[in-house]
Amino acid sequence: MDESLAEWSEWWVAGDPGHRATGEITFDETTGATLTLYGLLPGMARVQFRSPLLYGETFEGELLTLPSAAIIQRSTQVGGDIARMRTRLRSGLLLRGCHADPDKLMVKRCVIRMTGLRDVCLRPWPRQDGTFMGQARRVEVAGGSLTFRQGTERQLSQYAESSELDVDVLIEADEPLLLADFEDRWVSPLEALILFAARTPVARKGFTLLLYDPDAADSVHPAIRHGTSPDLWNETPAEVLTETPSLSSEPPTQYGRLLVPFSALGDTAEEFIVRWWDLYAKLGPAATFLMSALGSQLYLENRLLNLMSFIESYHRQLHDQPKVPPEVHEANVEAMLEVIEDTSQRAHYKQKLRFAGEQNARQRVKALVRRTQGALPGVARLDAKLADQLVDTRNALTHLDPTGDPGLDGVDLVYATARLQLVIQTNLLLDLQLGEDKVAELVLTSYADQMPVRDFSKENSE
Repeated sequence: MDESLAEWSEWWVAGDPGHRATGEITFDETTGATLTLYGLLPGMARVQFRSPLLYGETFEGELLTLPSAAIIQRSTQVGGDIARMRTRLRSGLLLRGCHADPDKLMVKRCVIRMTGLRDVCLRPWPRQDGTFMGQARRVEVAGGSLTFRQGTERQLSQYAESSELDVDVLIEADEPLLLADFEDRWVSPLEALILFAARTPVARKGFTLLLYDPDAADSVHPAIRHGTSPDLWNETPAEVLTETPSLSSEPPTQYGRLLVPFSALGDTAEEFIVRWWDLYAKLGPAATFLMSALGSQLYLENRLLNLMSFIESYHRQLHDQPKVPPEVHEANVEAMLEVIEDTSQRAHYKQKLRFAGEQNARQRVKALVRRTQGALPGVARLDAKLADQLVDTRNALTHLDPTGDPGLDGVDLVYATARLQLVIQTNLLLDLQLGEDKVAELVLTSYADQMPVRDFSKENSE
């Protein structure tokens, strides 16, 4: 949809197509879908905050679905004997090409397009023979498959025609999932993979559902259908337009500093993608903190807090080494609580002692910093002091205690946060089983002559 153009359309409450109202629908990545209805639909007068599920159709016959729209304005004008009602609604989601309740919509196949995907898939790697992409490359992962497909985009104008290569991904799940679950299981890990590999914010360019429709093939000539899978013609494409989170960073026009161009992995690229899928699942909710810090416009302090929250959870999930065995810790806590007679004090200490048998944040960060230092021995200031500074700064920002350690600020905070990101990226690459030599090659190539691998603050002080 042209974001600057309001499309005229007809709308009705789902299940009641006999009563319709004319409307103007627009979509903008920042504010989402905005619908202005001219007329009153049944039931709309009684709702105060959100509309029921609405179905629409453009004057060209394209189907639209607007779910759970917030009512942001109502106005009534009376002219002569006619009362005119205007209602403005806004939603972060708009479906084009189908009528379906998103909360009940089952999805098995889709096509994803995003910025950065082409660069990660097509960027040549001078130290590795071969490339990742042919016309298509299928990767089998748990529960389904991803097919990376190369194509050509053509743009026409009155006097010129241009074309450029692009890449999209066909996602095929073994079992259909509700739309929200499908996004969590398939779309989010893919976006996180490209964000991680590109080392730069990415943005969704297209999310097209391929919905099974047994009647769709009736509109295709039999000669075209001959010799092809019936599933191909029994699908209806439906575009999912979603509002971009307000804190998302603007993607760059060029991706010049890739962390993991797939061509650099050679024949192991497919294995890398499979391992990413497994790793993302192990990270669970913690992955959200990492992707938020890498792809959002955050104040430096908030970015450090997000990265610190992630690194603790990440270490706990993949590298945890309890200081005391769980069963021994539980017995010790019970023994310590036995000597406390006051009930409220016992409850207080029970809560405090709950995680006493585990490694603390300082130990977790130091372990991952040491692991990074082993892979990147030539990078300065990856040491225990960095871990202490990060934890002290996190504590200062969390507790805001004026009597405590104030933590880092200014240039020191900039470098410490950058080194923390480097520690996370390096450890993730190691956990993706690339080996120290390959990890060092990827990281040092991506960060060549950039901070924090190159310490400009130290050079300036000298």
